[in-house]
Amino acid sequence: MFYAYENWTNTFVKVHRAECSFCNSGTGVHAAGPRTRSGEWHGPYPSARDALKDAERLAHGYDNASIWTIDTCSFCIPT
Repeated sequence: MFYAYENWTNTFVKVHRAECSFCNSGTGVHAAGPRTRSGEWHGPYPSARDALKDAERLAHGYDNASIWTIDTCSFCIPT
């Protein structure tokens, strides 16, 4: 399973594997739950491809969509 973290503060969406220590099945590093002051976890998704597709949708929902970056976690989904 995969999750996408939408970070409003730093204008990015990053896709993680559920077991990633940064993701923790969509609760993040502080286990605060799916929503924090700076962002929100989305998912689960059955594949990284599905998560990236939704990440595109999330980023394009903003007026400043051109400055948003979409990527995968370099720790759990290395390129």
